[in-house]
Amino acid sequence: MLYGKGVWILYSAHLDLAVEMAREIGATHLFYRAGHRGMFFPEAALRVSQRARSAGLVPFAWLHAPTDRPSEVVRIARRSVEFGYQGVVLDIVPLSQRMAQKVEMLGRQLIDAGFNPEALYYSAPSAISRHPDIPYQQLNLLCRGGFMPKCTPLLGKPPEVAVHKLTYEEHHRWSKVWGYGPPLYPVLSPSRDEEGRELLEPAEFFGWISALAEHRPTFFSVFHASVTPRNLWPLLAEMEVPRPPQALDAPPFLEPLRSTAQSGEAEDAAEPEEPPLVVTVQVSDTVWTLCERYGCTREQFWEWNGYLWDERGWPRDANYLQPGWRVRVR
Repeated sequence: MLYGKGVWILYSAHLDLAVEMAREIGATHLFYRAGHRGMFFPEAALRVSQRARSAGLVPFAWLHAPTDRPSEVVRIARRSVEFGYQGVVLDIVPLSQRMAQKVEMLGRQLIDAGFNPEALYYSAPSAISRHPDIPYQQLNLLCRGGFMPKCTPLLGKPPEVAVHKLTYEEHHRWSKVWGYGPPLYPVLSPSRDEEGRELLEPAEFFGWISALAEHRPTFFSVFHASVTPRNLWPLLAEMEVPRPPQALDAPPFLEPLRSTAQSGEAEDAAEPEEPPLVVTVQVSDTVWTLCERYGCTREQFWEWNGYLWDERGWPRDANYLQPGWRVRVR
């Protein structure tokens, strides 16, 4: 079980704000988007993880998880663990057909990679009946850590309906159908729109806090720090969550890795790494042209250089680079 409160951030540019918010509201966890569509941001991911732990927060990585590319999800989840993240949240959206089969394939690859299902979580819309294209049952079996339903004004319903009916009643009803009820850790948002332009006033947000408080969740979180105004922080601070009955140890994330010798595979001799090649971006350069010129993949380019966008909170745009930046291309 999770106990406490969490704060989500999209970009490492929001890190200072998120840590300050976490302290003010009594949060225990920090959720950082460590990967997106096959891209991993190692410099930013490491910095966020270290800062979170130094502030007494538990770092969780959340990943936009395209189920049609399971190997990329596994790779980024694996890197997140190496960087000190103690949980992985798969952010699921209906992006493809046959999602149930693809989630099962993703699950097999995660298990084969040594992941403990108890340290995996998933986030998806809370109104389960309205999303037959999302394989909640398969996700419950894969992500035994729990379900983090998006319980937000984006549902277009008042908090009494969104929290009581579309989140808790739906979860209870479907748990009977599935024969299993995963732990439920709701995700709140103070915004009516995805861009965070239409924010709730404190009196409105108090209605969401009050509705959630009736269910006494052991853990809830807020998405996300950069759209949560400071005048809402006191309401989140006043929201009490039960304390754990005793000190809890985090579940082991990864099983001991199977060595290639044990699996019967021949080990390749380690080759010395070439020093990285760093170039200065010119006015006419794009991500695409640099990758073509130097023979690296775009996925590798983003892994090396994604932090440049992340630190500024900019969208990652393959057609735009800042002239004068120093980027790695090999």
